[in-house]
Amino acid sequence: MKSGTIFAASLALTLTLASGPALAAESSVVVEPNNAFAAGLYAKLAGTEGNLFFSPNSIETALVMTAAGARGNTLDQMAAVLGFPRRADLDWTGIHKAFGVFLKDLNAEKGADGKPRPFQLSVANALWGQKGYAFLPDYLKLVKDNYGAGLSELDFQADTEGSRKTINTWVEKETRDKIKDLLKPGILTADTRLVLTNAIYFKGNWAEQFKADQTKDEPFHLGGGKDTNTTTPLGSLCNSVATTAGCPVHAAAACGLSHGCAGTSRCAAESR
Repeated sequence: MKSGTIFAASLALTLTLASGPALAAESSVVVEPNNAFAAGLYAKLAGTEGNLFFSPNSIETALVMTAAGARGNTLDQMAAVLGFPRRADLDWTGIHKAFGVFLKDLNAEKGADGKPRPFQLSVANALWGQKGYAFLPDYLKLVKDNYGAGLSELDFQADTEGSRKTINTWVEKETRDKIKDLLKPGILTADTRLVLTNAIYFKGNWAEQFKADQTKDEPFHLGGGKDTNTTTPLGSLCNSVATTAGCPVHAAAACGLSHGCAGTSRCAAESR
């Protein structure tokens, strides 16, 4: 087994017609709401069966971009769900700016010390709008300036399937081919007017490396008792933190990543 992990996540939100000083100072306004949203979402999802793997930040980012186009009671309700206080003087301009600083910090190639980060992390956003539809210029400027989400025009009405494939190709590219076919046939329709996408790619080393002499090929088991026809390099770690569960601690339990996705999303993780 190689010594790192690759993680990719992507989220698509479809609308139809019917750590440095700058980060602490500017983006701190979004940290508490983001954490509150994450805790609330986890509380809702924790009761579901099976593994739970999601990225609150991906979902929150897509919904905040959506909120930029909302007004009145709709915006108030979205603010409450997203963890922001429901008040008339809520500074949405500052919130969007703070998200921009936060995302810029996540995508930075160097840390606060000026040295290259020992991992790869890429977060990308994009808008896909119906060709010829009159989106407000102020909205398009806001999401492009703060979220890096430029608008690409597609013809959902005349070429729904081609539009779906175009978006899926973007997701594959941004996740280094780890996530394919995010949008399944039938998700987009001729009534689709805007699709917001968010993609995350992460690659880093394990905090504790797996030793080659403790790694061997074994069958890879899927959920529901199903097995694959191939073997996969598997290894285990055993250390002092594993006393309550006993040894070995398998790769899935040893990974401390917190990014993922939920809702209309797809996830992929690969041990390396």
